[in-house]
Amino acid sequence: MGKREKIIVAIMIVALLYGAFELLVPSGDKTVSKIPEADIEAARQTARKISGEMEDAELSPEQTSILKLAGRQWKNDPFYRLPEQQKENDAEKPSGNGHAEKLQYTGYLEIGETKMAIINGAEYFSGDRLEQGDALVHNITSEKVVLKSLNTGEKMSVPYREEKQEND
Repeated sequence: MGKREKIIVAIMIVALLYGAFELLVPSGDKTVSKIPEADIEAARQTARKISGEMEDAELSPEQTSILKLAGRQWKNDPFYRLPEQQKENDAEKPSGNGHAEKLQYTGYLEIGETKMAIINGAEYFSGDRLEQGDALVHNITSEKVVLKSLNTGEKMSVPYREEKQEND
């Protein structure tokens, strides 16, 4: 073994010994610089200060209403979830096997030349095949979606329907 290889092996052994020492021997000082109770008290003082400033500020009735509404619980989850059961009054969808399935066109998005429709909670572009049944999205407008049956070539319109939401 040459001098160069001996030096490299020696450095490797020193590095392994240092790593083992750091891993196995506990360090002496493990105290936390801040006590969590002090952080909590500082946050409480900041909250009191902001609350006091808000009480002293002159707010318009609109601003007061917004602040009251911001603090209440939400009745509806702001993150959309797929509907588990479709409503009976939804539009019927063409199907290759003759079974009528329900469709609900509830969302429309247009960016430049691109148009997207939300049907039964899924996103579709023109030319996309529906997840359920044998139909293609033929045309999308803000008022309706035109579907084309893959089996018969028949076209059918599904009108846009706003989802009903509870009012407070």
